[in-house]
Amino acid sequence: MQKAIQKTNCDLRTDRPSQRGWAIEAHGVTKYYPVASGWRGVLGKRERGPCAVDNVDLRVRKSELFGLVGPNGAGKTTLIKMLTTLVLPTSGSIHIAGCDIRREERVKRAIGLATSDERSFYWRLTGRQNLRFIAGLHNIPARKAEDSIQRVLSQVGLTEVADRRFHTYSTGMRQRLAIARALLTEPSVVFMDEPTKGLDPLAANNLHQLIREHLIDELGLTVFLTSHHLTEVEKICDRIAVMHKGTIRACGTMPELRRLLGPMEKYRIAVEGLDMAAGASFLALDPAVRISSNAGSLQLEFDKDSADERLMNMIAAVQQKRGRIKAVTCTPVSLDIVFQHLTGHDAGIPGNNPIAHLSEALETLSDLSPQSAWIEEAPGCAQRAQTGLSAWIPAKARATMALLKRDMLSETSYRFSFFMQIMEIFLTVTALYFLSRLVGQDTIERYLAPYGGNYFAFAIIGVAFYGYFNVGFSVFAAQLSEAQMSGTLEAMLATPAGLSTIVLGSSLWKFIMTTFRVLVILLSGALLLGGGMGAGSWPLILLIMAMTVLSASSFGIIAACFIMVVKRGDPISWIFKSASWLVGGVVFPVAVLPIWMQKLAMLLPTTHALQAMRLAMLKGKGLNEIGSEIIALAIFCFVLLPISLRTLRYAVRRAKREGTLTHY
Repeated sequence: MQKAIQKTNCDLRTDRPSQRGWAIEAHGVTKYYPVASGWRGVLGKRERGPCAVDNVDLRVRKSELFGLVGPNGAGKTTLIKMLTTLVLPTSGSIHIAGCDIRREERVKRAIGLATSDERSFYWRLTGRQNLRFIAGLHNIPARKAEDSIQRVLSQVGLTEVADRRFHTYSTGMRQRLAIARALLTEPSVVFMDEPTKGLDPLAANNLHQLIREHLIDELGLTVFLTSHHLTEVEKICDRIAVMHKGTIRACGTMPELRRLLGPMEKYRIAVEGLDMAAGASFLALDPAVRISSNAGSLQLEFDKDSADERLMNMIAAVQQKRGRIKAVTCTPVSLDIVFQHLTGHDAGIPGNNPIAHLSEALETLSDLSPQSAWIEEAPGCAQRAQTGLSAWIPAKARATMALLKRDMLSETSYRFSFFMQIMEIFLTVTALYFLSRLVGQDTIERYLAPYGGNYFAFAIIGVAFYGYFNVGFSVFAAQLSEAQMSGTLEAMLATPAGLSTIVLGSSLWKFIMTTFRVLVILLSGALLLGGGMGAGSWPLILLIMAMTVLSASSFGIIAACFIMVVKRGDPISWIFKSASWLVGGVVFPVAVLPIWMQKLAMLLPTTHALQAMRLAMLKGKGLNEIGSEIIALAIFCFVLLPISLRTLRYAVRRAKREGTLTHY
């Protein structure tokens, strides 16, 4: 019976995509989530866990409003995340708008995702700024982006409040902004996860009207909707699938789903002029009739048959008894009843076993036949994607600028915090200045002679440029964790930008602020407090700075990968930040350390970067004189950077395979 039920999975005919207008196609989609057991399971291969989605077949037509319902734990979220590329299926094939799901960037250009999670927006930004951010991740040019933003704001009725911060929006306005975000790229398929969650009846009805009349009837989009509100799904959806325990138990229009349950519709006849004694003759005519008395009227209730013969017989019997028929009503089977029976939540109606009717009703749903595992890709899919370096560079640049502008707007909105960061810089410089007055002449001559003998200049360069390592070691993991916890990561992953661009671009603001901090510290030391810094070669200083950022970022990317897999605890950042501060020569020369600790210091890029920077800035050394330090930094960059990027690709794929990319 399980296999028979599975064949109801939504129009599984053998037509190819080029012959039929399918917007969504899934065949044999199965998802097992792994189970972690101890450290071996965390860092190595994990055991296969329970099946979340079991061999699901699904087809959704173009310009169709398709609803998916099911109890908690049915597999709805897993299925929709696989359809939107956020989770990799264990097996099976998926095509969206004719594109294979494995071509993620192409699929993401064809879909829009509207979730009910209000945390997926940036609360300190306005509605318009949130949309500009997403437009940048989608590689939409600035002028076209403004036109598109104005269009979608008008479509969802948010034009007047577009420049208000998101945290001032009502629940209904936030849901509308989520739909606007999904429509921004003019997608052909829109996925909506509980779009009316938390809305009052009036707001929900307005949203239904927007989806049905505008998205479906006017724009001709395909909408895939999930909801726990069965009444709204029954009201607005063209077809509905009921999912339970990882399988689709039934799929079709409401009349088709009602037929699955057999004779469940009921007629009620309100009769005046007859009493309960007269009802005995009706029972003799049909023992299945249920008779009751209500406010002086006799109520006859019985199941509806296919030809309505029972209704005609009852009406004739009432007329023969000279009773007056006050009303005849038919109560159709609601989606709630279908849902209860298909998912095993029996409504307590005696004498009905709807699952027993399924095998017979399946033949009436549609002319189904087994589908080939092969689904050819639509001819136009490949042409829709831009390829080549000339397209790749502007796309990455727009995404990076969008991430930078997002962080800049968000951080500068906390004006007092920004002011406190500036004050902290000057306090750091002042503290180092007075600390330098404690260093005796013997110490200067013994350890600081190679750097000009000025401890304040030595320390201020160390503290300033250690900021790059501090940021590089931790910013990527911190940004990833923040995006996971704030709920914004999933919205960004639904764009073609890619996780590597998101992680790297999200760190850019921190590096810019670190550079600003470095310049302020150095200028304060040189101009205000007599830092004693010489005029080194600025091209050489910039080269050292760039290599410092690359080497530190390599460790930081690996730390982000660890967070992606393990979720909590970042030993990579902690180890290298602590080791760099302790033995990297930040506030004291490496020469003061024991020999074994000096050898350990040589294994850190921090040591070589600070040594090269001090010699270049304080003594004006050239490339030939600090060549060994530059070579060491180059080795760190060329060895660690490829390793970190390869590790990032592995961690992303593993997290998507395990469905934990947005977990924290």
